[in-house]
Amino acid sequence: MKRNTAWLCATAMLFVGALAATAAAQKPPETLPAPGPEAPPPQGTTTGSALPPPPAPPAATTAPPAGPPGYPQQAYPPGYYPGYPPPGYGYPGYGYPGYGQPAYGPPPPYAQGYPAPPPYIPPPPEERGVHLHDGFYMRMALGFGSVHATIKPTGGGDEATLSGTGVAFDFGFGGAVADGFIIGGRMAMAGVSNPDLKLSGTTTGTDSSMSVGSLQAFTDIYPWANGGFHVLAGIGPAFLSVDSTQVNNSYTSDTYTSNADGWGGTVGVGWEGWVASQWGIGGMLNLNWAKYTDNMMIMRSNLTGTSTSSTPLYASKSDITVFSPNVTFTATFN
Repeated sequence: MKRNTAWLCATAMLFVGALAATAAAQKPPETLPAPGPEAPPPQGTTTGSALPPPPAPPAATTAPPAGPPGYPQQAYPPGYYPGYPPPGYGYPGYGYPGYGQPAYGPPPPYAQGYPAPPPYIPPPPEERGVHLHDGFYMRMALGFGSVHATIKPTGGGDEATLSGTGVAFDFGFGGAVADGFIIGGRMAMAGVSNPDLKLSGTTTGTDSSMSVGSLQAFTDIYPWANGGFHVLAGIGPAFLSVDSTQVNNSYTSDTYTSNADGWGGTVGVGWEGWVASQWGIGGMLNLNWAKYTDNMMIMRSNLTGTSTSSTPLYASKSDITVFSPNVTFTATFN
């Protein structure tokens, strides 16, 4: 019985060994990893070998971009790294030379500090009196106006009116007592030829000329001393002159002059613009009036056939009131 058991154990062990040999014959052989480079020894230690460590592998380079067909291969100048195009060339993929970004040189060196600013030079002072109403004053004016004289006899009788239009002018001198405040003297006159006479409701032409005038002390005020707006007022002795011509049948003529003296005044308003440092030109509206008492003779011509005669239309001592508005062009030095 013991012999049989030993036999069975030996047979089983042979069978297991045969299976293991068969499995080993079918398994592929293992491949061992290739030996790598030796790690460098730590600092401060020495090795038994005197050979230096192997050199590092070369860095990979990027080939320059290929140019368009028909152009040579681009090459980077010495000192420029791949990926950074040289001056005058665009970035890779943005076209051939001349079509890329422009090249810029290095910035200029910075200055050492800033220079001192130039010294301040104040502007020259404005000349005194330029475009300012001060100092010497002179005005000339010429224009047109009307004269309206009301004649009322002192001894009673019909009132008469003598009126017409004509030329007006004035001339004045003075000076500024303050900027914009002028005082001086002036003469203002107006003349009318062949004025109309209205008497007892009838208007008749006359063979006469009439002139009025006044010699005045005046003031001319500019509220803004360097501006153009101004107002004027004056008063003084005045005169009235009427020259009447009487023609006889013998074709001879006599002239009769009637003069009257009185007082007159003026108020006016105007504006001027500067045309030079001291000259201004502009316009002015004046209202003149005067009052006289004297004899007055006014003649009318009568034409009958080949004979001519003149007849006095009005001859009487009278109170005379004159109103004379006018518009003038002015030139003033001030």
